Amino acid sequence: MIVLYGKSLYGRVDQVQGLFYVATSFFHIYGFPLIPLGSFLVLDGTQSGNEFQGVRIGLSWKSLLVTYLRVGLILAGALLVLNYGFWKIFYDGDWIGGFAFIVVGLVCFGAYAFSRRLFPASYNRALEWAGKAGWPDGRVHEHFLARLDDSLKSNPRDGKLWLAKGSAFERLGCAGEALNCFTEANRLGRPEAAALIAN
Repeated sequence: MIVLYGKSLYGRVDQVQGLFYVATSFFHIYGFPLIPLGSFLVLDGTQSGNEFQGVRIGLSWKSLLVTYLRVGLILAGALLVLNYGFWKIFYDGDWIGGFAFIVVGLVCFGAYAFSRRLFPASYNRALEWAGKAGWPDGRVHEHFLARLDDSLKSNPRDGKLWLAKGSAFERLGCAGEALNCFTEANRLGRPEAAALIAN
């Protein structure tokens, strides 16, 4: 009997698309993660099989929990569909009960697929990770500015977005652009922007 085992990354969280993400290396058997070996800040696009470029950051509990949550969703989905659903239909003749189990199992698979799109890094979290890795934070600012620009195209009257964009410019040292954003945020009813304009 051949036993497939090794190390691989699981539990991708705190993603900054195009820049980096956090993932945990696990010892696995047949693709199921068993023992966490450490978490890494991985440069996006560098992972190929078990190889990647990144920096060890200690153990990320968030990544660890997400890994086991996703494994739990896969196992629950398989159990509900194959064991309970098909069993009720083909052995008990209970089509309604079997179909109900199959639907719930498919919801588990859907939740797993959806969870892979979740857990992006917040602005401050992304800056924190870049600082820990010793990477320049300019690209993090640029990434979030681009995201804010996209959001403002669809919702230009959101004062909170203008405030966030002004803060990003301020961190980049672009005082003029920051002032313009704070002024717009103040005009759209964000009172905290007034203090930032005064400074």
